[in-house]
Amino acid sequence: GTDHANLPIWLWLQGRVQSALAVDVAEGPLQHARRQVAAYAPAVEVRHSDGLSGVRSDEVDCVAICGMGGATVRTIIDGGRTVLKGVRRLIIQPQGMEAEVRQLLISMGWECVDACLVSERKHLYVVESWEPDLQQYEWSSEDVRWGRIVRGRPDPLHRAWIERELLNVEQGLRRIERAGQSEHTD
Repeated sequence: GTDHANLPIWLWLQGRVQSALAVDVAEGPLQHARRQVAAYAPAVEVRHSDGLSGVRSDEVDCVAICGMGGATVRTIIDGGRTVLKGVRRLIIQPQGMEAEVRQLLISMGWECVDACLVSERKHLYVVESWEPDLQQYEWSSEDVRWGRIVRGRPDPLHRAWIERELLNVEQGLRRIERAGQSEHTD
């Protein structure tokens, strides 16, 4: 989901990567990415791919899956297991369903090694870095829900993150009440 290829271009311009592979499933973003890459970062290859399906396991050692819904992130990870066997780091930024994405990665033997909260345009996001085959920590249900590292370190955005989640729950309860299902066991 590279969209405009801003992340791989920035990484290359900063000297953080020698080369990068930018993939997207949609032709419109791919055309824009190709123009951006041609203008700024010739070491970035732009490729049409549905998730990791068009990527070989020996081509990449770090994968970033950011700016997509959690269900999409989960689908890309689950469908890209073969590619991910050769990856040493995975950066994720799911927009929702963070617990489900974490649960999948934990079940695949990955461990979260770093995380932070980010605020952009009045939205809060969690960004996590995962590595494979590390000593597995025991994840509590709260760790899976909120993020083991985010929970464990002070972050100025943590309170806003919790308040946002509480607001989501309150809105859900109001929808249930309006639908006349406030006595439902769930």
